[in-house]
Amino acid sequence: MRKIPWRHAALALVLVAVFGLIARATWSGRPVTGESVTQLLVFALPVAGVYAISATGLVVVHSATGIFNFAQGAMGMVCAFVYWEVSVNLGVPVPLALVLVVGGFAPLFGYLLERYVMRHLKHAPLVAQLVGSVGVLIALLGIATLIWNPNNPYPIQGLGGPGGIEIAGVTLTWHRVITISTAVVLAVAVQLLLRRTRLGISMRAVVDNEDVAALYGVRPSRVSATAWIIGSVSAALAGILIAPEVGNMGAETLSLLIVNAFAAAVFGRLRSLSMTYLGALLLGLLVTFSATFLEFGGGGTSSPMPSRGWRCSWCCCSCPSQL
Repeated sequence: MRKIPWRHAALALVLVAVFGLIARATWSGRPVTGESVTQLLVFALPVAGVYAISATGLVVVHSATGIFNFAQGAMGMVCAFVYWEVSVNLGVPVPLALVLVVGGFAPLFGYLLERYVMRHLKHAPLVAQLVGSVGVLIALLGIATLIWNPNNPYPIQGLGGPGGIEIAGVTLTWHRVITISTAVVLAVAVQLLLRRTRLGISMRAVVDNEDVAALYGVRPSRVSATAWIIGSVSAALAGILIAPEVGNMGAETLSLLIVNAFAAAVFGRLRSLSMTYLGALLLGLLVTFSATFLEFGGGGTSSPMPSRGWRCSWCCCSCPSQL
């Protein structure tokens, strides 16, 4: 049995102690009951699902290219706006719109971004890689602002229609059920790809030693392009799934909401998908716990969370519990 290094254990204890002190100082007074804990889990799982989906793209890209993609959230934001154009503005049925955006636009977007931008940063110094990634983030934000006026509303309806599953007096909507299911399916699919296929082995080989991998017939350019395509698809899924939760979409809002996924990816050391998903779950629980039980500067929930109105842990608005 592998032992946990004492430094890691000490750091974990310190973090738990700090969080305990913060929780004690900002406690809203809401009692912790079996029902409230169940509601906490119901709200946390979809949040964790979106973080995990976005973080999957970060891990795959970094595993294959060594680049940390700060533009992951902005890529998802662009795909979400394209999905709005197709499904809402053009009136294309939702299933077909998802196929066109997730199966068509997102892979092409990822390929073009890798081919004309990121491929040239692969062997650059770390600082250049980070600056280039942030530059793509800023560029995508600027382009989106020019195309989609920030003053106009861009509402997107949740997937699956109205209704859902009733748990502890709260409705887990079909959209959130789809979010959780998508995260699980994506985790299994990517894990099988990385561990059981030649392409996945090639991805890990290229980032370890590109020259040696090339001697065994691996094409680094194809591996890199595939990784960015997977990253773009995961960003599109995350952007489309989180968009209905924030009401009217905004370029900055969608881009920055996914920043929390960075923490989940780092928790998995940008390599382990299982640890990344665990980090996403812990982060989702932490975010939802803070919104449910803590009160920061009078902006939190100071009374028990009603069954039909709660402080949304995805954004800073009041959202109906059946969204």
